[in-house]
Amino acid sequence: MNLYILLNILLFLCVFNGVFIEGFDGNEILSLIAKNYPHSYSIIKIEEGIDITLPYEENWEDDKIRAINKTEWTDLYVGSNETIPSFYQTEVKLVYNDTYLFVGAKLYDPLVSWQTNQTGTNLQTIPYKDNDFEMFFDVSGTGNYYKEFEINGNNATYMVNWGVPDLDSAFKCVNENEKVLMNPYTETPIPFCTNTSSNYYKGNWSLVSNITSEINKQGLVANTNRKIPNLNNNDDIKFNGSAFWTVQLAFPLTQSLKYQHGGLLDSIAGNDFSQKFHPLNSTIDKPVYWYINIARAVHAKMIGRLEEEKCPNPVDYMFYYNNNSSKAACNIYEGYKNNLSDEFLQEDWELVSDNLTTLELLDVYNLNQGFLGVSSTSAYWEFAWQNLPKQYMHCPYYFSIVDFLPTNQYRERECKNIHFLGRYISISLFYAQHDYQQKYNKLSSDVVDLLSTCEANFCDKEALISVLTIPNIYSFSFINTSSNYWTIITSVTLDDGDYSFSTSIGNNGNLHT
Repeated sequence: MNLYILLNILLFLCVFNGVFIEGFDGNEILSLIAKNYPHSYSIIKIEEGIDITLPYEENWEDDKIRAINKTEWTDLYVGSNETIPSFYQTEVKLVYNDTYLFVGAKLYDPLVSWQTNQTGTNLQTIPYKDNDFEMFFDVSGTGNYYKEFEINGNNATYMVNWGVPDLDSAFKCVNENEKVLMNPYTETPIPFCTNTSSNYYKGNWSLVSNITSEINKQGLVANTNRKIPNLNNNDDIKFNGSAFWTVQLAFPLTQSLKYQHGGLLDSIAGNDFSQKFHPLNSTIDKPVYWYINIARAVHAKMIGRLEEEKCPNPVDYMFYYNNNSSKAACNIYEGYKNNLSDEFLQEDWELVSDNLTTLELLDVYNLNQGFLGVSSTSAYWEFAWQNLPKQYMHCPYYFSIVDFLPTNQYRERECKNIHFLGRYISISLFYAQHDYQQKYNKLSSDVVDLLSTCEANFCDKEALISVLTIPNIYSFSFINTSSNYWTIITSVTLDDGDYSFSTSIGNNGNLHT
């Protein structure tokens, strides 16, 4: 059997089971949509848990556990055309068992310090103000009740259960003190507007157990280990482009009343996503899919030489602290990026400023030496696994897609979620309908009409125009009886009617198939 026939048989089997391998031979439009598929990763199951108090190398130097490709990472402030420098590369691995999702991450970082000096959960200073590691989990793919997690090099953690995406006005939600309302068309709850980190939140949701006894303690377990100078302890600063710090995490999959902690599968009180989206429901041919993203915050630092002399040539890679200091302060990152000598980088330095000010940052910008691009208002960069349509992590519809493999089972090639063909189009229609209502104070029941407001980064006008040319595959239903509740249903029919599914999205943003 030749390779072409074999690949098409595999493709047929994947489509039949609701997944696909790569593209769609003979259908240019479906192949075009499939090319927008985000990064993906298969998570293997282990029988025993991982003791994350052990060194990182003992747990994660296992060739069976595939690392997320470093080259897939991008800088949200620049886009996917820039390469993340080697000294900020990140390696992440994931495995799971019946109880936990385990994560191991190695974050290359030549210098690190932190404002959050305490070890604890949801402290006053949030870890992203330091160089940190972040994960986002939308386990249901609905865009509702996704989890945000952050941790810095001092093991300070922060976690939030978001009812709807932060700073996204397109999602309808209700206040927590209101009764739980249902969208009458999708029979799904309207999510709470209040996230669990808000001062208005009345509950105590956390992945961390409220039980203080170590004997009975369950829930989130986090452990960081630094292989780099600790600037907070005034260690000698030696720039080391191969230095790193590690993060090991054990996320509880489900909540526990006994051990008083929440889980990744939580939605609202008394309800969760376990029945449909628990990893234990995943099989080799019908995977369970989650939507996640991984990121790290990076803050520029100004490093000064101990000697009273300027940075070495070329002077274009240097600027002065506050523009008027007699002490030179070098943009150490730019210097490294432009191949200044190892001898120069290994000399003694002192921390002049933990974070660049706006004025200093503009000076960098004017010298055309911003490190991987410059935000005009802050010295804060976000490196992410999956690039997003705007410079903000809270875009769950565009997260990467992971699936779960049963114990001791592997695939030669990843089978992707065929529902993406409906999800991708539904997301564009959702944002186009929202903008249409905002602009005209009414709702539309016509995809052609919605093209007029399909202009934002969240709406793919080319894709909408394309699917209108294949009505035998794509069809649409609009339920618009009031401005308070509306739903759009995208139906997809494949293999001459042998396989079909529908994806609905309401004005509460609840996207499901």
